[in-house]
Formats: sequence, structure tokens, C-alpha cells
Amino acid sequence: MKPNLLCVGNVKAGSTSLWDTLAQHPQIFMAKNKEVHFFDRHYEKGFDWYESHFEEHTNQKIVGEVTPNYMYQDLFLERVYNYFDKLKVIVLIRNPVERVISHHQMFYASGHNDRWDKDKNILDSKWFNWYIEKTFCYDRIIEMEKKYDVLCIQTEKLNESYTKIQEWLGVDVEELIPRYGMVNENKFNVDIKTKEYVLSFFTDEILKLEQHLGWDLKDYKTVK
Repeated sequence: MKPNLLCVGNVKAGSTSLWDTLAQHPQIFMAKNKEVHFFDRHYEKGFDWYESHFEEHTNQKIVGEVTPNYMYQDLFLERVYNYFDKLKVIVLIRNPVERVISHHQMFYASGHNDRWDKDKNILDSKWFNWYIEKTFCYDRIIEMEKKYDVLCIQTEKLNESYTKIQEWLGVDVEELIPRYGMVNENKFNVDIKTKEYVLSFFTDEILKLEQHLGWDLKDYKTVK
């Protein structure tokens, strides 16, 4: 069984809440593993392996998976284009400064992970440029829209967007109750100057997203 829904990007933008909440719907089957990582890490295992993640579906209208990291892989679009003719794609977009800080916080907290960043200062992190790169999404959205049906959702408005998402998916509108917070609260005390520096990387990106999506992203343009 091929899925007909992928939820990609941004990393640290509420994908766990989205996955768990959509799975409550009787007409939606979501892969039991939240992040299958087929198109980036396990592609060599083949399509049968990938489709085995959906074999428990029982004729639900929507069959999907959530792997935020897909959007940032250079081979993702080529591999997806070769596999899917029709596809619905959800992209979660979060305040870029908060997303970067959240990513750093996750790496710092993951002491079991060999990627653990032992320096709390985000600007001194060896992963800082990587955090920045993982935040850009406009160009990839434009590419995906050329072939697929793409719905962009603001992370900060995710919990109030489930009616819109269900209507877009073409399923009955149910009362879905998110059981996870949209995102984990950022607990690092990052000073204003650091936040302003991080924000400077995304000025053009925010404007492009505003113009393309018709959103008012004024809260993304300032820091607190």
C-alpha cells in the first residue's frame, strides 16, 4: 500500500503532535513509527520495506507518515517523484528563531547522542550553520507545489487548524484532540542580540513566505 500523505518540515515544528492527532481520525491511517525515514536513510531497503509500514491499514481514505527531515535532503524530491504520481504534502512552518533555538536545545539535551553539543552558547555551536540550513523551506515548497498538493500550516496555529486540514484531506471533520504540546517550550535563556543575529538569516525567507502564502508573519520579524 502506497501512502498518499507525507508530512515534512520543519524539524522541531510540531510534527509529533500532528502525527498523533491525525492518527485519531477513523479515516486516516498513520504509520506506527512517527518517522519512517525511508526517502533519506533507508531508501536502499526498497519499496516493499517502505510499504510494510502501512500494511495494517483497513481501507482508510488517507494513509500517511511524518518525517520532517525529508524536506532537507537533496535526493528527496527525485526519489519522491519516482515513487508518487499523486501526493498530499503538509509542511509545518515555525517561527525561525524559535525553531533554531529548539533544535539546539534538543541536541544539547541529548547526552546519549554523539551529536551532543556540549556548549550551551548557540553561536559557538559546531551545528549552528546546520540549524540555520534546516530552517529554510520556501524553495522546497515551491518545488513540491509543481507536482503535488501542498498545504502549509503555521506551527503556532496548528491546534486551531485541524478542521482546515481535514477538509483539505477530504475526510469527515471530527473533533480531534491534540495530546501533545505543539512544540516543547524553549528553556534556554538566549539574549536579544543573539536572537536578532539568528533572525538576520531569515529576513528574505519570511518575506517570501508571506507573499506566497498570504500570511501575516509580523511575529516572525521581531524577537523578544
